[in-house]
This record gives sequence, C-alpha cells and structure tokens, in this order.
Amino acid sequence: MPQSRFELALSLLSSSDWRAFEKFASEFLAVEFPSLRTTASPGGDGGRDAELYSPLEDSTVVVQISVQQDWDAKIRQTVKRLGETLPGVTELIYATNQTIGADADELKRKLRTDAKISLDIRDRHWFVERANSPAQRAVAAETLAKQFVDPLIMSTGVQGSPVSLKDEEARIALLQLALDVEDTSSERNLTKSCFESLVVAALRGTSSDDMRTRDEVHRAIAAFVPAGVPGQLEALIDGALARLAKKNGPIKHHRSSDHFHLSHAESTLLKEQTARFLIEEQLLGDELAARAVRAAGKEQGEIDGDELGVVLRGILETVILQRAEDFAAAVTTGESVHVDAQALLNEASRAGSSLGVSPESAVVAIQDVLAAPSPSTTSHLRRLADSYTLFAFLRQTPDVQKVVLTVFSGGKIWLDTSAVLPLIAETLLDSPDHRQYTQLLRAASDAGLELFVTPGVIEEVERHLNLCAAFCHVPRDEWSGRVPFIYSAYIYSGRASGTFLSWLEGIRGRARPEDDVREYLHDLFSISEESLEELADSADPALRAAVKELWMEQHDQRRQSMDPWQMDPGTVARLVAHDVENTIGVLEMRKSESASPMGYRSWWLTMDRTALRIKSYLRDRMGSGAPTSSPALSPDFLSQYLQLGPMRASLERGDSVALPVILDVSHLENVPRALIDFSDEFRSNHAGVEERVLRRMVRDQMDEQRTRLGPVAAGGWNAMEKSITDRIKSTPAASE
Repeated sequence: MPQSRFELALSLLSSSDWRAFEKFASEFLAVEFPSLRTTASPGGDGGRDAELYSPLEDSTVVVQISVQQDWDAKIRQTVKRLGETLPGVTELIYATNQTIGADADELKRKLRTDAKISLDIRDRHWFVERANSPAQRAVAAETLAKQFVDPLIMSTGVQGSPVSLKDEEARIALLQLALDVEDTSSERNLTKSCFESLVVAALRGTSSDDMRTRDEVHRAIAAFVPAGVPGQLEALIDGALARLAKKNGPIKHHRSSDHFHLSHAESTLLKEQTARFLIEEQLLGDELAARAVRAAGKEQGEIDGDELGVVLRGILETVILQRAEDFAAAVTTGESVHVDAQALLNEASRAGSSLGVSPESAVVAIQDVLAAPSPSTTSHLRRLADSYTLFAFLRQTPDVQKVVLTVFSGGKIWLDTSAVLPLIAETLLDSPDHRQYTQLLRAASDAGLELFVTPGVIEEVERHLNLCAAFCHVPRDEWSGRVPFIYSAYIYSGRASGTFLSWLEGIRGRARPEDDVREYLHDLFSISEESLEELADSADPALRAAVKELWMEQHDQRRQSMDPWQMDPGTVARLVAHDVENTIGVLEMRKSESASPMGYRSWWLTMDRTALRIKSYLRDRMGSGAPTSSPALSPDFLSQYLQLGPMRASLERGDSVALPVILDVSHLENVPRALIDFSDEFRSNHAGVEERVLRRMVRDQMDEQRTRLGPVAAGGWNAMEKSITDRIKSTPAASE
C-alpha cells in the first residue's frame, strides 16, 4: 500500500484510539509472534494503553502497546512494573505510533545497565517501513488507513487544506492547487494547469457510482473564480475537462449523459497526495511548536504541542494568504507591499489564549522557521506560497497566464543599501543553503536580470562598514547609538570581536575603501555600478521636490532616534540625495518601457518601508500628477516573481525550491549590546576551546541568553525582526 496514508493514520491516533492501535499492532506483530494474544482493557493506565502480555513462545519477552505521547515515562513505568510482576523478563518490545528513533538510545543503555532489560522499540517509522510485506501486515495497515485517513480525505479534504479560508469549495480548490503546483512544468501554460486542478477539485470524491454533471462542475468552479469576459470561464473549464478526459486520463466522461468522475487510479493518487500533504502540514506545525516552546523558555510537556502547532500554522498561512493577495494586486496596481513581524504579531495577538505562549514567542518561532526551515518543511512552504498566489490570481481573473506574462521577464534592478548589507552579512553563514538573500539575487541574475547599485549606495555601504570599525575602537559605555548591523551579525556568527577588523580588511582597505567595496560587490554578487543621477536631475521639478521632501522627513525622523554624531545634517543630506536618485532615476528609466505596472524593466530593490509605500505617499502630495506605479520592489515579491513569472523556465529546480517564501523587510539594526558583551565574556571563559567548537558554543549560548532576555527586553521589535542575524546565530556550525 502507499506509505503516506498509513503513516498519516499512525500520526492521527490519539489516546482514545488505544484499542484500534492495539488491534492493529497485534495483527502486525503476529507475523513474528504467531501465538500473540492481547490482554488490554480500558482499565490499565487511564484507559489509554494496552496491558502487558507475554507471547507463549518466549516467556522472557513481553510487549507493551501504547499510543501515549510521553513514551519515555511510559517505558519507565512499564519496566518498574515488570520488576514487580515479571522479574524474569529480559526483553521489552515497545510498540507505539509515536516517532522515537535515536531519541531512546540513552534510555536503552540505562535499562540494560540498571534493569538488565533489552528495549526494542517499534515506532512509527518501523511500522511504515514494513507495511507492504508480508500480506498480513499490508492488510492491517490498509485497514487502519481506511478507518482513520479515508474519511478525512474523502470528506472533500477540507481538513487538509490551508486553514485560512472559510469557504469549503475555495479550500478544496486551494488544496488541489497545492497538490499540483510542485509538479507543474515551468513550460506549461499556468491558466491551463490551474483549471485542470480546479476541475479535479470539483470532482473530488466522485466515482462511477457518484458522478457530477458538467453544470455542477461549472457551478463549483464559478463559486470563487470571476467570470472574466463573457464565455471565458466556461471555455476554460470545458477545455480542462476535455484534456483530462482523454484516453487513460485522470477523469472519465460518460458522453451520453455528459457526466464526469475521477478514475480509480486518480482517486488512489489523490488519497496518497493528500495524505502526504497532511503529513507535511503536521511536520510544519511540529517545527513551529518546538521553536515556540524554546522561545517561551518552557518545557515541552507544559504545552499541548499539537494544538500549538495547528494555531501557529494557521497564523503563518493567514499571513501567506494576505501576502499572496497583495502580490496579485500589485500586478495591477504597481505598488509592492511588504510582510514583516508586525503582520505576524497582529495575527498572533488575535489568537489570544489559544496559543499557550506569548504572541511574541509565536512570532519568533514563525520567523525562525521562515528564515531557516528544516529540509522537511522547505518545499512545503514554497508550495503553500505558490498555491496561495495562484489562487489569489484566480480570484481576480481566470486567465492566470496572461497576468503572469505582464511580470517582467528581464531588465535591471538597482539595489538599495538595505538590500546590500544582508548580502555581506550572509557571507558569515557557514552553509550556503541558508543564504536566502544571496540565493534570491543569484536566481534573479540567472533569470536574466541585471543587478546594479548607484555610487551613492557604494558610499553608504562603505560608511556603514566604517561605522562598524569605529564601534570597535569606542568603549562600549561611551557608544550611545545603535550597534551597527554588520558588526552584530559578525558577533552572532560566534566569531571573536577582536578578529572583526581583520575580517573587514577582506572587504575594504584604508586607501581606496569605496573602490574596494565596488569590486567586492561585483566579484561576489555580480552587482555593477551605474549612476542614475543624470536621469534624476532631468526629471520634472515638481516630482523632484515632492520626493526630496518625503525623504527629508523620513531621515529627520530616523535621526531623532539615533546619536547625532552618527546622523549629522550633512549625512542626512547625502542619504536624501541617494534616495532621490534611486527613486526618480528608476521612474525616469521607465518612461520608455511598458505601461503595465508589473511589466516594467527597471526596479529598485529595497527593504525600506518608506520606499515600498512611496506611490501612496506621492499620490497624497501630488494628486493626479503623481507617478502611476512605484519604483520599489520588496525581496519577497521578487522571490515570487521569479517563482511564477515567465523566467521560471530558466531557473533550475533546485534554485526554485530554495527561493525564500517571505523575506522580512524590517530595519536590520538595534540589536542588544548585552548579547555582544555576553559573547566576549563567554569566549574569555572558554579560551582553551578549539575555535570551530567555540563558535558553535557561542552561538548556542547567545541563543539561550536571547530567549532569557525576551524579545522586548532584548531590544524590542526591531531586534526580533532581524531575520539575517537570527539565521546566523541559529545555524549549526559547519565543519571547518
């Protein structure tokens, strides 16, 4: 039998399902113990687990069957009881639906030493690996899957679809898009593939005994897809029905009555796909819950991890859905928006007491997973983001392909300083797989996009590095401004503060620092320098005045929160001039380009909130004379463009999967100096440890200290919003 359904069945068993698991396990284990007889009853341990029994062929071996989550405590209780009732036992076989694996190694050693009992664990993976042979086991596994999984899947799969949508038909459609999007060829027409998914969703649960008419299929899809131009929706649905109903296709068409149903093979495949999707959802929830428990500083047993995982997953998917809708809207409005910690916090606060942890801990957990997801959740997150985006497009217009083709398929991108500094910080990450910004821009370059910075950005990057060097020379108690981001990233990577200046020499020297930075960005990231100053100077004076006024206001506000010597009036004037050049220069470049908002070839990649909202700002100041689109593009939107846009065919599949789902666009400074001081102290106390090991120890200890400080005490929301820094300090040390 397909393994996913069986694996899901085991994961769905709760404490009240002890009898079903006992029956299944006894049939499964009877292959080894033909005389196996169970003696469990609702009495036992709170009505949850099977009682002990002894196979006739070997009285020194006993089996415990349990669905208890706290398997460690259950095994210890069992061994203690065996010492009283069956002291001659030498082997305990522990059968459970939980996943244990190597986590029980220490317990096994202890039982061998103290109790003289050998522990043989048959956990979820053990059962799944042996489900297909011999036939007796396959039958037992299939029976369990039919009992616990098929009702869940065949009830239209609503429980398995993302939780952010309330309409049942919409949730089913979104689930089907999620199941299909990973297998959609980059060369296929998105409109056709989307409507094929919608048709399969409309026929979900059908068979030769329960068919749907053509009109029923049309009504189901029309419930959440706009009609578009007259007859367009009907034609798209009928086209998908015709393609899918071809010989040996996934659906069957009874032409005499014009009825449709899924083929048996397709129904079987859907069960397996949905089961795998549900397992991935559970893994995502488990990962979110584990990180939230760690962030809250609580023990795993204090919180219902399953419930917490479901709530956290719902928060994340709600934000992903909103991001997808914003992305779809941006194609027609031309204004890129951003997703950051505040959006997550808003959703976490709405969850209230159902979380079991503070909203802040919930946000930290979600950010950690987004920044460095485990291999098991990386592709699932990408699939969720893509399916939500396709669904958002469908709710605006049925012709997804036409919309996607308006997205730029080449062109030039100018990077703001806020988009360049994370690239430098990511060079401190040991694993290239966790360099999300770097992977994003590499994929953009591979897709044919050219990357540039203005001379002003080169200057700002060099000045930031110079500020980091100044921080090294000024006593900590005399530094009143923010800790520079690159310096804090260096410390969070576990490196010694005393080696920072020598590392900095690898980026820029003292004689010609700006030339060094220019060469560094070109050699490592294929970023070239190109000025926009001449274009900006020739723009409409009214536009220049409005843009300059806007940036002057924003930088004055930022200056008030910083030490004056870091942001003197001269510095403010330079920063304003650089932002004006990028803003107006890109807008001027567009005058000879497509009029479609997302069809432009020139963009300004930035994480600055003001830049991303500049279209609305200018509309308020200039009225009808304001630009009709925004020059600014956020990194997470660029990621989605690359994933679904016309250049997706030129992306290797590995790059496509690696592209991040959401990249936080928050300011990346103001980390707590207390943690930097802690790093220095910890290193001093462990001076004799090998450097590679010490770096790992520093990262782990800083992670623990940050949790103790709490997200607010450790520097407020700006501190929590540093996805790069968090990734650096949480990435396991690589071998050196």
